[in-house]
Amino acid sequence: MQYATERRISSVWTVAYEEVEPGKVLIRGYSRECEYGYAHERELPRCRLIEDGDGNRTVRTLVVSPYKSSLGRASIEDQGSKEYCVLNPHFIFDYGEPPQPE
Repeated sequence: MQYATERRISSVWTVAYEEVEPGKVLIRGYSRECEYGYAHERELPRCRLIEDGDGNRTVRTLVVSPYKSSLGRASIEDQGSKEYCVLNPHFIFDYGEPPQPE
């Protein structure tokens, strides 16, 4: 299981995902209630979930960027970003709480 975060104002959204084959992931959770994401925000890569364009808010793509502490947040345009096809697309808020790492 891998984790990445996205800060939105005062919330830290955490995504848990598994890369099941090159360029393809299963999202296991996405929430702003994940304590692990808050505690490790500066250590985890950054993420952006990209929704389809039809207004249904279905996640189709996950972009993960390295965290660059000297520059603050990394943008998805930075070198080192990886784009993944989401194999289990759902409404963005239906993924539930990410499992906590062991």
